[in-house]
Amino acid sequence: MIVSSDTYNDNPSWNIISKLFNLSKKEFVYDDFSCSLWNKILIPGHLYCMENHICFYADMMGTESKVFFII
Repeated sequence: MIVSSDTYNDNPSWNIISKLFNLSKKEFVYDDFSCSLWNKILIPGHLYCMENHICFYADMMGTESKVFFII
C-alpha cells in the first residue's frame, strides 16, 4: 500500500489515538474495530491497527484500559 504524507492526518481516528497513546503524527491508521478484551470480565472497547502499533482502548464506567503493542 502506498500512502502519501497527506493521508496521515486525514483519518479522523488519528486525533483520538494520538491523544490516548501519545504517538507521533507519522503513523497511518489502517483501520479501527469495535471489540472486547477479556481480563476477568469482558471489557468492550476499540482496537486500532497502525503501521507500527496495535492499540486497544476502553473506557468502562470511568475506568480506562489501554493495551499497546509495537509490531
